[in-house]
Amino acid sequence: WIITKEQFTAAMQSTVAKLILNKLKELNLVDKAIRDELLGIYHTTALLAGTYKVEQAKAFLAGNADPLDSLHLEANTRGVTVEYLAGKVLEKYETYIYIDALITAIRGKLEDRIETFVVDTLNPIASWNDFQGFEDIGNGTLLSKYGTDIYGRMIPLLSPGE
Repeated sequence: WIITKEQFTAAMQSTVAKLILNKLKELNLVDKAIRDELLGIYHTTALLAGTYKVEQAKAFLAGNADPLDSLHLEANTRGVTVEYLAGKVLEKYETYIYIDALITAIRGKLEDRIETFVVDTLNPIASWNDFQGFEDIGNGTLLSKYGTDIYGRMIPLLSPGE
């Protein structure tokens, strides 16, 4: 059988379209899994209470503390100073926000890249090679350019300077 370049390109476009849908579904699963792994240590109720504690910690450090707030209650119950607890609350909050921002940014970058991929009708083989290709994310680490490995791309960002 002999097919034309147009038929080959159409078949390639159809195949890539299916692969893109699968990669986007996989990206959703990877996003959920990494959030569960890195951020799942916080129960939903802890996250809700945390928003209040962050504001209370900021108020305490700004000199506008309410001695009857939950931050004071928790510090007294734990047997630690309010200063110590305010620092821990803000440290955990900043770490959480940083990790969440990394996940969101990398997922968005990969999602945008996958969604906007198009097969070059003038050179479908080059497009296929690009779609199956790898990129160096630093230090010689190669990851699939159109892959869904959020965590692999986060590793260098979680330990800056190491």
